[in-house]
Amino acid sequence: MVWPSRCVICDLPGELVCRRCALVLPYLDRLLACPTCGAPWGRSICCECNAQTLRWKGLEKFPLDGCASALMLSAESKRIVTAFKDRGEQQLSAVIAQHLADMLPCSWAENALLVPIPARKNAIRQRGFDHVSLIVSELSRITGIPSANALCALPRRDQRALDARERLTNMAGSFALNPAVSREQTLKRRMGARTCIILIDDVFTTGATLFTAAEALRPLLPEKIYALTFIRA
Repeated sequence: MVWPSRCVICDLPGELVCRRCALVLPYLDRLLACPTCGAPWGRSICCECNAQTLRWKGLEKFPLDGCASALMLSAESKRIVTAFKDRGEQQLSAVIAQHLADMLPCSWAENALLVPIPARKNAIRQRGFDHVSLIVSELSRITGIPSANALCALPRRDQRALDARERLTNMAGSFALNPAVSREQTLKRRMGARTCIILIDDVFTTGATLFTAAEALRPLLPEKIYALTFIRA
């Protein structure tokens, strides 16, 4: 009552994202997106996962079996993530998770396990919470798909000023299977008959983070590893 919720985009009292702002968000059209990497308007010719681009990045093939994102990067979509991660509006995890649930391909959901991209320890100390884990908890509740904190983040340098190829080099070896679950075989039991893993993150920029996380999950021998993100930059 003292401090009512306001729209993080237009500041209108009432909801965290008001209906008017929700209607004009830059939703990504999967019918126009690349079926491999999920890049907007890449259905016919994709400039992000073609052979030449992959060679420039030092990749032989695209590291994931599919990618999907709910929104494209814009001032409005970025404001949602900023309010969530940097301004501590944790209730936005439910808003973001609902967008992800709406975009989740039905073919991915069967026999799937949700795995969040883990935040670095210093980021958790600064924010007070692991933002992607909150999203995954809400997404698991909405969809009924089980989740597991299968990965842990290892130290690396900040990569905001790096290009795509430099980010891949910087991210190499920056994730490992979470010792807490792998040591007790908890993760393998959780996988059970689960044949695919869906990696969850807030933003897909160059894909370096998701590519490296997928590589760390390969020892679990999933048939498919997909990536689902809130924003595609």
